[in-house]
This record gives sequence, C-alpha cells and structure tokens, in this order.
Amino acid sequence: MPLKKICYWIEKREHVRIVSAFEKMRNIDQFVFCPSFIRPKIPIAVRKYNDAMGFKGLIKRYKPDVITLSNPSEGWMEKFKKYGIKTAFIHHGIHDMVTSGNFVNLEQWKAFDIIFTGTNSFKKILEQNGINVNVVTNTLPQLDVLYDRIMKRNMYRKQISKKNPGATKIITLFGHPMGKKAFAQNNKIYFDIVFKLQELAEKYNWLVIVKPKKDDTNIYAEKAALNGDIPADYFKRYCDINKSKYIDIVSYASDPYVYFCSDAMICTGRSTAHIEAALARIPLGLIGFGDFVIDTLDAAKCGAGYIFKNQDNFENELLDLINNKDMAQKQKEYINSLGLKFDGKMHERLVDELIKLIDKK
Repeated sequence: MPLKKICYWIEKREHVRIVSAFEKMRNIDQFVFCPSFIRPKIPIAVRKYNDAMGFKGLIKRYKPDVITLSNPSEGWMEKFKKYGIKTAFIHHGIHDMVTSGNFVNLEQWKAFDIIFTGTNSFKKILEQNGINVNVVTNTLPQLDVLYDRIMKRNMYRKQISKKNPGATKIITLFGHPMGKKAFAQNNKIYFDIVFKLQELAEKYNWLVIVKPKKDDTNIYAEKAALNGDIPADYFKRYCDINKSKYIDIVSYASDPYVYFCSDAMICTGRSTAHIEAALARIPLGLIGFGDFVIDTLDAAKCGAGYIFKNQDNFENELLDLINNKDMAQKQKEYINSLGLKFDGKMHERLVDELIKLIDKK
C-alpha cells in the first residue's frame, strides 16, 4: 500500500506553532513546505523553497495527496485542483472569536475540502450565512503545544526565568504592535505600561517578560518620539530596558506557549491569548484604559479576564489580579461554553480527518 502523503504549508514564522505538535507516523508521510527564512525545529520533515517556482517544484516532486493551508490562496487553490491535490485549511489562532475578519468573503471557504478550527464559533458563522463546508472543531494543533507546556510547567518556568531566577513572580505582557493605525493613539500608554511594569518588578523582585507582536517595536518607538507622540526619552528608555534583570523583552518569533507558565498575563489588545490563558488557568489582565477598547470581549464579559480601567491604580489592580483565586473557575466555564477539549489530542484528530479525506473517492 503506497504511503499517504500529507503536506502542511506554512508561510509565516508565527505559523510554526501550527505544525509543532505533529509526530512521525507509520504508513503516513508528513512534511512541511515553508519559505527558506523559516527554520522550524519539529519532528516531521521540512522542505524549503525560495520562490514560487521552487514551491511548484516541491509540489511536483513530492506529490502530496492533501495540502493544508493557513493563509487562503486563491491562485494556488486552482493549481492544487489541477494537480489532483485535496485541500484543507488550518486556522491559526481562534481569530473568529474576536475579529470580524472571517465575515469577509465567506464564499472563499467553499473551495476547501475541509476546515480545521478550535471552537464552534466559526462553524456557526458559516451555517448562519448558508455556507455549506465541512468544518471540524477541536482540531487546532497549536493548542497541543500549549498543553505540552502546561503539563511541563515547572520545567518551562525555570527556562523562562533564567534572567532573574530568584524572581518571586513572573508576569508576561503580550504587547501588540505600535505604529499601526488602530494602535497609534496608544503608543504612549503602551510604553507607560512597560516602564511601570519595570518599576513594579524592581519593587517586588518580579521578572516581567515582554513579548511584542513584532520585533520592530523599538522602530515604532523612535518614529513616535520623532513625531512627538511620546516623550523624547521614551525611545532610549525602551531600548535600554532589556539591560535590567527584571525585564526580558523576547522575540515575537519565540515560542509563545512557554510564557503561559507565568503567574499572570497582561494583553494590550485582542488576541487568541485570552482563550489560551483560560485554558492554562493563568490570571489574565486586559488593558482597558486610554483608547484601548476591549470590554466587549467574551473573556472580559464572563469574568475569565480582568479589565484594567484606571492607569493610576494599575499597581493595586495588578496585585489583586495575581492573587485572584476565583478567575480559574470562570475560565473553566468560559472554555466549556466554547466547546473546547484541552486534551493534547487536537493534532491526532486532525490527521485522522485528513486520512479519511485522502481515502474518500
């Protein structure tokens, strides 16, 4: 019997988490196609290309039975059909929960033989709009990576706290990109938060981990300082802040899930991290002062996240968040309402469905 060939196509560094949980399996040839600038360290084979011609060459050489995408690509979808390759879409994050992006061009989803997602939300969106597509929930493989990190929490806590191993608490800030139009008015507040967290970390001997959405946040800081959007010294302060043992600004491309082994998490914007924090049962704080608008999010409405609304009282509210013992129950109820199974087996369910798809005539 010939090997079934499954290709996972990723195009961005942040999509590595999608394929990180897959393991080698007997009678199945699983491999990843990705641009050469991505260097995933994963159990299954990785095959790289430099341009469109290189990608086409990989398709012809390895002849996958099915290829999964995490970015819709109308041009390539036509080519895959021409080559007789079945197509699947794997959602990256649970963005259908928090943005309107999935309401744009709903017809595009009809092109896929199957769609893998986490919650039942996206499936309901399609059903409500009369789009008949095979959507399978609880097949978001990146959540298996989170599951692994939480199961090995103590080991990963030691790993992320190397800069200040004696820290009494680890606080992680997921900072969204400054400089974008939606965030421009909050440039100063974002840096105020980072500087305040540094002050509190030094006061209480914490380690504050800052994970920007992009690595070029310091470039935005320089532009904002030149434009007068933030005080002139903020740029230098931000560039120098990583010299402190109490602050660790990590790369946006680093494994995000190790930081869910912290004692509390803070988010400055809409993010799948709200749901992932609930899965990990880590206290979640959402920045709601200034022009940050997040009080409409489900996590906040149901008590699975706390909204900081007073910048002047941030210290006291953060201390309350760290010591919050009631949020875990609210997070459990929130996850149950989404129909999520946090069991480390999402990638197994996904592969099972792909095998069924390959066998389907």
